[in-house]
Amino acid sequence: MGESIIKKISKRMNLVKINMNYAGDHKRSILLILFFIFTYSATFSQQTGELENVEIEIVKERKLQVPNAERKFSKVAPQASDPIYPPITYSFSQTQISLPELNLPIRPLKLKKDEFNPSHNAYLRLGMGNFLSPYGELYYTNKKQEKGKIAANAWFDIFDRGPVQKAKSGNGNYGLRLNGSLHQKRLTLLSEVDYQQSFWHFYGNPNVADISKNDLRQSFNRFNLSAGFITTENKKSTFSGQAKFQFMSDRLDADETILNFQIAHLYQLKDNNTIETKFEQFIINREYVAIDAKARNLTSLQSIYTFSLFPELTISAGAGIALENDTIDNKEFHFYPKATATYQLSKQVRIKGYLDGNMKPITLNSLSLENPWLAPNISIAHTNEALVLGAQIESTIAKKVDAQAGFSVASIKNLYFFNQFQSQQEKFVAQFDKGATERTNFFLQLQYAASTRTWFTIRYDGFSYNTDTLARAWHRPSTVLQTTASHLIGNKLRISADFNFLGGLRAQNPQNESIVALPNVVDLSTKVDYFLREKMIVTFQLANILNQDYQQYQFYNVRGFQLRAGFTWSF
Repeated sequence: MGESIIKKISKRMNLVKINMNYAGDHKRSILLILFFIFTYSATFSQQTGELENVEIEIVKERKLQVPNAERKFSKVAPQASDPIYPPITYSFSQTQISLPELNLPIRPLKLKKDEFNPSHNAYLRLGMGNFLSPYGELYYTNKKQEKGKIAANAWFDIFDRGPVQKAKSGNGNYGLRLNGSLHQKRLTLLSEVDYQQSFWHFYGNPNVADISKNDLRQSFNRFNLSAGFITTENKKSTFSGQAKFQFMSDRLDADETILNFQIAHLYQLKDNNTIETKFEQFIINREYVAIDAKARNLTSLQSIYTFSLFPELTISAGAGIALENDTIDNKEFHFYPKATATYQLSKQVRIKGYLDGNMKPITLNSLSLENPWLAPNISIAHTNEALVLGAQIESTIAKKVDAQAGFSVASIKNLYFFNQFQSQQEKFVAQFDKGATERTNFFLQLQYAASTRTWFTIRYDGFSYNTDTLARAWHRPSTVLQTTASHLIGNKLRISADFNFLGGLRAQNPQNESIVALPNVVDLSTKVDYFLREKMIVTFQLANILNQDYQQYQFYNVRGFQLRAGFTWSF
């Protein structure tokens, strides 16, 4: 614990260099994959003909919202088997698929356009709420430049008091992020670096009143560095790539380093037919104070050909492969057929069917972002979505009203579920279903958008899990209902509201291993923005308006009614 974050990162970088030699495990396979990629790319690059001048502008939009940090009061990930637009989000969750947050941070909804004058290059946001919850953010970017752009922002978001024993259940996060882009004639270069720190408390301990706040404390340091490129000169053949380094450490003396490399190629054929190829490599090292680092690796490659048989029917077909060295099973090589067929029944109706599968990387970093109350040295393995079948229909049922419905069935190996650590109920382990989990998902979604001034969305998801080696799908909901609405009154007042329901959550009593049905999650939140003047917005945010005392994770009650007020000033 005495080591500085800089020393830890330097130490882990050396470990990464050593573990890069893991290629000996799959050396021939990786060489074949790389040979295929560059042979494929060279072949099509020679067929592109004249290069065309293309001007691409990359702008990193800033929305008026509380900073994108790890806010741990989100839902158990529904894990829908097919990405559906728009993605599922919850008002009290981190963006996209993520797990519980304690503070139910009330974040401003993402508006469809920035309310600030585009000539303003910076803003300051400050606010305060009950539970001693100050927040703030400072953002700055240089004026729009033809050759590039840089941006920086710093933030803090703290709830010093929580639902149990006040400061013994507080949490918060702070961070600093820098990013930039450089536009050249033939390519655009992108880079980003950020550092974040967060703190939590294990207040699910039954003896929390007798334990000091310091002994209950858990904290995380996260450092990320990435650099990438996008070719911009040739419309028909586009390459993109990224290299990313991530380091994480926690107060329980765990360290994890992740190296991620990606390269993708899109080749445009005649009649809008395309070939997309993507290669990705993960090298993951995790170390505890008494355990040496061990490399976990994942190599994947996929290629998809998209074409139209006739104007109403578009088909994508291809395959993916993955190589990994997790010891949870004996199989290292995995093959995934991929196919999608989209048929335009009419001007208002479109149907789609798909076959998919992939290997999802699972790390200590990703698990701790979902659940910060993990026990030390937990088992971790990649999740193998061996087979996913699904279908959906999209329709415009009335003017400005769109509807979607669909279902999917999936066979998933090594799917993880959070369950209590038997000897310490305040900590969680990731239990893996070592057989095949059969998951079904049915969803309905309705969207109304009169304009950017008024919109409404409601979505229902039903999930069913048939586990092989586990008694239940611990802490995963069977029912998810989300409603979001926003309305701008005149040009001065915007009112937004979210209602969320999660049902069917099950946990296990760590004392006698009996099944516990957790109360349903019912949450109502709202936000009011008043545009005082061109450069100033005053905001009032309320969460858990119904003052419900529910648990997303067993023994971790959420905060009751919350109120925050603040302002945003652009300059």
